[in-house]
Amino acid sequence: MALFMKDDQDIDLTLNGFHLTGVDSNGVEWHTSFQDTSGIFDGTGTNLSMEKLVWSDGMYSNVPTRTGRSISIQGYLMGACPDVLIASWEAFKGRLLVGNQVLNIRLGNIKRHTTVKQSAGAPLIKWAGKTMLLYSIGLESSSPYLLGGDNQISGSTQIARSIGGMIFPADGYHFEGPDLESQWVFREQEVSGSISLISNGNAPSPVWIKIDGPVKNPSVSHAPSGRTMSFDVELGTGAYLTADSGTREITIDGQPPADGTVTNRQWFYAQPGKNVFRFSAEDAGDGATLTVSFWEAYI
Repeated sequence: MALFMKDDQDIDLTLNGFHLTGVDSNGVEWHTSFQDTSGIFDGTGTNLSMEKLVWSDGMYSNVPTRTGRSISIQGYLMGACPDVLIASWEAFKGRLLVGNQVLNIRLGNIKRHTTVKQSAGAPLIKWAGKTMLLYSIGLESSSPYLLGGDNQISGSTQIARSIGGMIFPADGYHFEGPDLESQWVFREQEVSGSISLISNGNAPSPVWIKIDGPVKNPSVSHAPSGRTMSFDVELGTGAYLTADSGTREITIDGQPPADGTVTNRQWFYAQPGKNVFRFSAEDAGDGATLTVSFWEAYI
């Protein structure tokens, strides 16, 4: 039986699939409160650096950039004998990774997530009573942004083209005179070759794109940034290329591509508001498709 009533307006955290609120499989209650966390909804600092900073796309800047997030979480384990409390704490430590893991956050109707690592400091516990432990953990996120929503914003399109369309018969049917004509008009179907997606976040968000063949030398441009990613590659039917502006990773059929595959490396991010992604190529067959996905981002 839980000692604390569930409060849907308080913070609810899940770290690498381990729920830090509620009763676990040992019957131990975990309780974490918004007032005992920091670094989640706080703002972020900057590096204050005015030195030349070279980015992986070859561009450079000498302006400050945002730093990541340092997150502190404190809470309680309670409602069981000391040995059971320790067993639950050890189960949590077994799920806590040194490397990347996802921290899911819910506060009322707000849902966010971010990728974190364990901080340099060790997770700590101390006695807070015969059947209660006080725990504290530190986490670090290299990104200043929280990603929001239950699902990614996503869309897809094929290369811009027209399909079908005809006038039958070409010279028309004649009724009662040569100047009276009748025709059937079958309008063509147009594929725009562009995807329009809205981000309701307040910060730029990394974009993941996938290009499915058959297509030769495809390009993807983004508005409003005006930036373009272009590739010197021919993808057959069933082959695909992916590019992630968050990790700066490009793959072909899940593997790193050969050198020279990228001819225009202008990484872009989904901006708050309307985003338009345009798909073009030197040549493309039926089935050539662009898919774009991103999470809304919040600072």
